[in-house]
Amino acid sequence: MTTSETALIIFIALATLCACITFMQKRREYHTQRDRLQLAELRGLTPEAFEAYVARLFKRMGYWVIDTPNTKDHGVDVVALKEGRKVVIQCKRYGEGRVVGEPVVRDMLGIMQHERAAVGVIVTTGQFSGKAKEWAAKHGDIVLLDGEELTKLDVRGFPNRKLDRRG
Repeated sequence: MTTSETALIIFIALATLCACITFMQKRREYHTQRDRLQLAELRGLTPEAFEAYVARLFKRMGYWVIDTPNTKDHGVDVVALKEGRKVVIQCKRYGEGRVVGEPVVRDMLGIMQHERAAVGVIVTTGQFSGKAKEWAAKHGDIVLLDGEELTKLDVRGFPNRKLDRRG
């Protein structure tokens, strides 16, 4: 085999590899966009389907996900594990205008302690009250994720860094 033939084979192999990588990236972007629901669609899901959607988002972000039973879950809808850290997630699929208040956030701190979780996440299709936001900011590693933030979430993860800390 001549040098020019060897160079041509290497060039073709590299071009093929680049094409495969580009294809895989485009495919991942397509699936991420396809699976991302708009807020009205999220509000239209059943509570069980909403929990499954949230669990799938965490799984796509690299968490090992455990879905809990639909009843007697003690406030934990999804458990997510990553790098030795336990995250407990509570899902509140609310209609437009509904607000998650401070009592839910206070309860999450107790749930985290009971479950020995590093982080608690409350996900809602509604919004959080000002008092809920204040309480979460002052007490513990609690992440509040409202409907608008949820629609922007993708495989890169949460805009909130509490989930990335080593604990």
